[in-house]
Formats: sequence, structure tokens, C-alpha cells
Amino acid sequence: MDITQAINAALPSRGRDIVNRSGALAEANGLRLYLVGGTVRDILLGRKNLDLDLLVEGGAGDFAGLLAEALDGSVVLHDRFGTSVIILSDGMRVDVATARAETYDFGGALPAVSFTTIGRDLKRRDFTINAIAASLMPEDTGRLIDPYGGIDDLKKKRLRVLHDKSFLDDPTRIFRAARFEQRLSFKMSHDTEKLLAEAARSGCLDTVSGSRIRKEVFAVMEEDEAAAAAARLASFGVWEALAPGLRVSTATVKGMRDIKKAEGALLHKLKAPYDRRYAMLNVIAAGAPSESVKALCVRLGLNRKRAAEAASLAQKSGDVLRFLRRHPRTGVLWERLRSRSNETLLALYALGGDSVRSAIVRFTLISGIRPLITGRDLTKMNYPPGAGYSEVLDSVYKRQLDGELKVKEQALTAAMKLFREKGYGR
Repeated sequence: MDITQAINAALPSRGRDIVNRSGALAEANGLRLYLVGGTVRDILLGRKNLDLDLLVEGGAGDFAGLLAEALDGSVVLHDRFGTSVIILSDGMRVDVATARAETYDFGGALPAVSFTTIGRDLKRRDFTINAIAASLMPEDTGRLIDPYGGIDDLKKKRLRVLHDKSFLDDPTRIFRAARFEQRLSFKMSHDTEKLLAEAARSGCLDTVSGSRIRKEVFAVMEEDEAAAAAARLASFGVWEALAPGLRVSTATVKGMRDIKKAEGALLHKLKAPYDRRYAMLNVIAAGAPSESVKALCVRLGLNRKRAAEAASLAQKSGDVLRFLRRHPRTGVLWERLRSRSNETLLALYALGGDSVRSAIVRFTLISGIRPLITGRDLTKMNYPPGAGYSEVLDSVYKRQLDGELKVKEQALTAAMKLFREKGYGR
């Protein structure tokens, strides 16, 4: 089967040029070059893919350097795994790998790598639909290599592992299975489902480092169908395997799905940067037992700030949501939410009903209102910086937000009164 026309149709002109030039360059240097993995899969599915995955039988590092020079790009080498990344001036990325075989000293370990042929390289891959290659050599460009029936699985919308120990060799494939299944609207084969469930129960995820688990969990959170993928993982007991007692309920899945609504309503109103992955994680935390959330944060190796944020939601999200449903006064609303991160605000919006969402939108609108007075004004009034400053300024600002203080003179008078009442001298 020849997919030259499909390659030309799927890739932009820049991609087609790179494919043609890289094939000619490989031939000139006595190497064999293939298009592999996700790139071939997406071409066969008619999906857009702006990145290219190239596989070399021979020295990928030397070839990547030659190709980067020819394309006027920069190259990053990863010698241990025989891989390189070429970054082009327009931001396009070309991954170049040496055909390799992998062996695992134990489940979850990083693989020991040896360089080999295209056939053995495809054998080490995760799913049949990612174990397809297309030659880029000038004499047979587009010729497909499909030793494991990946094309048939693409036609049947089926996700299937290559061998029975796939998830045990590399437990991170558990997360990739959920991601690919939902992203492509595929269905895992019965045997793949069975092997995944057995792997999750076996404790194999315990052998994987926190950084690798975090990378895979966050990759799930970045998917358009993150909620469905999270629910699928829950059906296999994966979340509980990461942290005992951690369940992802239907309400949690709905909240994760509604993060998109939250982004649509709030993102243009939020000033600080925002990370969807932590908003999704906060939704999970809000519906989970405190101890489970703490265990998850440790397992993922989250920093202290993010872990505290998730733990707070596990303990107090119910109280916060009830507070927001009561249509609180503006000043109190500001006081209660001002220290919350954007990720927490989005999670609360996603989890709440109309009254909660209205309150959070109201908070985003008032949070940009400048206070009538600042610490500089208090200093000019001969109140020395220190005790009482924050309390006085916050109290005055809350009254300003509630509409009680409308001009600076009123705010200064209110501040002086508070200083006298609190006993903060000049």
C-alpha cells in the first residue's frame, strides 16, 4: 500500500518539503528513513498533524544534525535513547529517532536501548495504530510497513496493545490508552481492557517515578476529552491505584467537562496566567477525601503551593460553594476569594450552579477596581507602616466595594476612625 498521496494531502507545503528533502538526504548518506508513529496514524485518519516523526536505520544524531543544517533549524540530542528534536524557525518540530529495541529490567523502569531495524522498532511500540511506518526513500516513498494490523485497527476504530506485557513493561501506557481512545473516538479491544485492568490492580504504577506519572496525568488533563479519559481511567481503578480512596465520580467528570464553560466565561477576565491542568486537578480534589488528595499530591510530586491548594479544596470546597450560593455582599465576596488562584476559581465555577457562577464572574469584575486609598496615603497621614495597615486598608476597600465609600476623602476618614478604634497610634 502506498500513501504518498495521503501524505501530500495531509501535510502543509512546509511538511511536504521537509519529507522530500529528508528522504533525499538519507539516501545520499546511505541511510534508510521512515515516517512513523503518530504522524502516519494521523495521516491515515485524515487528521492534521503539524509535527513530523522520522525514524532512521543508522545514526539519528548525525542525520538530525545534517537535516537541521539543511533546514536552517536547531537540534537537541538525547543520546541515551537515540533521539533528536529539530526546531525550525517557524516553530515546527521534527522528531528524529534511531530505530531501536527496548528491554526493561523491571516493570516501570526506563528501557535499556539498543539500535536495530525498523521491524524491531515497530515491535517495541505501545499500540498497533502507532506501529505503522511509511518509507521516505526516493525509490519507494509512501510504502507502508504494518506488521501488527494497525491499519485494520484504524478502520475498525480499535485500540490494541502489541503484546500481553505492554502495560507491565511501561505502565505509563495506561494513561496513553485512555488519551488515544478518547481523542480518536476509538474503543479499546476486550483483551486490551483486560490487560489494562490487571496492570492497574497489580501495583505496577508504584514502580514509576512521580515525575513520569505527573507528566502522564497532566497529558490527560490537556486533552480536549480530558473528562472522558479521566472517567475511563476511573473505570479501571487507576486513580485509586495512585492514591487509595481517590474516586472520580460522575459529578467530578461533569465538573471537568465544564472547565471549558469556565474558560469561556472567565479567561478574558483573569489577569494572571492560567494552567488548565491544575484546574482539572482541582476539580478532582474538590470531590475527593482529604487524605486521598494529599496522597495524590505526594505521588505527583506537586510543589507546596499547588498541594496546599488542592488540599484546601478537598477540605473546604463544599463550604465555599455554599457561601457563593448565598449571594454574598461584594466586599465579603472579595475577601473570601482574593487569595484563590485562577485554577481554583475555574474549578469552583465548573462545579457550581448558576448562583455560584454569577458570584465568581462578579468577583472577577470587582477584582480590578482600584482602591480609593493605599499605604502611601496612610504614610502621608503620619501613620507609620506596620501594625494595622493591612487590616485598615482591607476594611476600607471592602466598604468601597459595597458602595459605602465613594470618594477618597470618605475613605481617608474611615481609615482614621479605624486607627483610633483599633488603638494604632501615630
